[in-house]
Amino acid sequence: ANLPQEKQELFGEVIVPEETTVESRKGGERRQTKRKFFPGYMLVQMELQEDTWHLVKGTPKVSGFVGGTKNPLETPAMSELEVERILGKMSKSVEKSEAGIVCFAGIGTNAETLDSLSVSYTEAVNALQTGMRHHLKGRVFSYNRQTLERLSDLIPDDRAFAFWQKIITPEVQKILSDDLLVTIRTFFQNDLNLSTTARQLFIHRNTLIYRLDKVRRATGLDLKKFEDAVVFRFLMSFSERPDIYEKNKKECLI
Repeated sequence: ANLPQEKQELFGEVIVPEETTVESRKGGERRQTKRKFFPGYMLVQMELQEDTWHLVKGTPKVSGFVGGTKNPLETPAMSELEVERILGKMSKSVEKSEAGIVCFAGIGTNAETLDSLSVSYTEAVNALQTGMRHHLKGRVFSYNRQTLERLSDLIPDDRAFAFWQKIITPEVQKILSDDLLVTIRTFFQNDLNLSTTARQLFIHRNTLIYRLDKVRRATGLDLKKFEDAVVFRFLMSFSERPDIYEKNKKECLI
């Protein structure tokens, strides 16, 4: 807290990984508890330099960094996939019974009559399936908030594949690593907000801009612009279709 301003700018969030659960007790009692799922560890978002390494290493009760290296600049960083899993686990309000069941839910439109109740139920089921298929954020999916995904599903497979193949060439697929795709998905989930996305991914804002520029150079789509982001989001939804996955004859990258 007493770091000079120039040092503070080298650090982002410091997080102790924990999740909130609601446990069912005997007699129907429900109690909310917090549980550390990596006891003894914490996540530090920082620019890795020799002085910042020693600053963290010298903090009371900190025994060292994961990896055990004595050379500060050789300290391995966590992959974005690992960080994404941890932050995703923390950000969702997951209710678990004693059996450990995780719940997902779909919400249809309001049913004002008995006849429309079955329509709302069908919409809720579709919302749940669409949310899972398109990797949408959260565990509760609303039919009314899936307009883009439903529009995407209306485009025939052959046209979707032709459009996808035109932009996502084999050369583009080579740069779309798992980490880069996690970056893009997180950027979209945060409404194209650079600062929020960088904090959530534990990377510097300039690193995020560099990665988005890498996509722009490869595809011609600037994901910081709304229209280009929508186009790329459609491409992501296309690639999740089984037929397009098979046509591509390799692991689907988006």
